[in-house]
Amino acid sequence: MKRFTGPQSPFHAALLSLVLVAAPAWNAAEPPLRLPVEAAFNGVDATASSVWDGTLRVAGGGHVHIAIQQVETPEHAAEPVWHVRSRWEVEPGTGRHGFVADLEGMVDWKAGVGHLSGVITEGWKKGTWVVADTRFTNGDVAGTLTVLPALAQH
Repeated sequence: MKRFTGPQSPFHAALLSLVLVAAPAWNAAEPPLRLPVEAAFNGVDATASSVWDGTLRVAGGGHVHIAIQQVETPEHAAEPVWHVRSRWEVEPGTGRHGFVADLEGMVDWKAGVGHLSGVITEGWKKGTWVVADTRFTNGDVAGTLTVLPALAQH
C-alpha cells in the first residue's frame, strides 16, 4: 500500500493548494436542521401530481404540502420504482421560517421508501440544499426533510 507523503513536484503542490483554496467548506458551526413530517394523501392535483398535506412535528408546528410527479411516461406508472420530481411547501409554525423546495429522486413504492434531494427555491435560505427521506404507509407519508448547513463563505 502506497502512503501519501505530499506533493512530489512544484506543479502538484500548486495544484493541491489551488484545490484546497477553491474548494467550498461546510459551515461546521451550523448543524443540519431536521424537520420531521407526517402527511396524509390528498389526491391528485391539476398537474397530475400526487399530493399530501400534513404537519411538521417540531416545536411550534407548521404545515407541509408535498406534490410528487413521476418523471417517466404514464406507461411506467405500474413499475415499483419511480424517478420523481417533487415540490415541498413548508408553511411556518411559531418561530419558524417558510420555504419552498424543489427536489428530485426515487420512490420505491414496493419498499415504501423515498429519497429525494434538491434546493430551496423560494423563501428562507433560498439556494440551500435539502434532502427528504420518507416512508409510505397505507398511502400516507412520514419522514424527515433535512436542511443542510450553508457553505462557508471564503
